[in-house]
This record gives sequence, C-alpha cells and structure tokens, in this order.
Amino acid sequence: AATVGRAWNVLAIIWEQLNELLLFLRDLVVLLVRAISHFFAFVTDRRLIDTVAFDGLCGVLRGVGHWAARTQHGFLPGYLRVIAFGVVALGLLVYLMK
Repeated sequence: AATVGRAWNVLAIIWEQLNELLLFLRDLVVLLVRAISHFFAFVTDRRLIDTVAFDGLCGVLRGVGHWAARTQHGFLPGYLRVIAFGVVALGLLVYLMK
C-alpha cells in the first residue's frame, strides 16, 4: 500500500505539473494571437487601409470632386474667368516652347 500510494502521489504531482504547463502554454498562445490580431485590426486596417489606401483615396477623390463641382455654379463670369485662365496658360506654354 505504501509503494502504490507513493507512486500514485508522484503520478498525481506529475499530472498537475503537466496540466499547469499546458494551461500556461494555452494562455501564452492566446496572448500572442491577441497581439497579432490587435496589430492587424488597428495598425494595418485602421491606420493603413482606412487613412491611406482605400478610404483615404476615396476621401481625396471626394474632395477633388467637390472642388471641381464648385466651379460649375452656372454664372457666366465664373466660366469666363476659367476660360481666360486657360487662354493665358496656353499662351505662356506656346511662348515658352518657342
């Protein structure tokens, strides 16, 4: 009884230590996966994609569209001003090419 009892106690201690090691490894993997997901969610998606890539480009195009539409207000003096600016720009370009 003493030999089997001691062997059983040693086996129980080994089993508990193995269980604690597995729990520690599980927590470590969970922490690592959370860090990786945080990196992809906040750094890659929100900072890179939302501000620079797709959403950022859409914002720039929307701003350019508002700027281009602002000149189309329906008043003749505004259109004549744009035409005069274009004529001056073309005149300077022809003058500089000669």
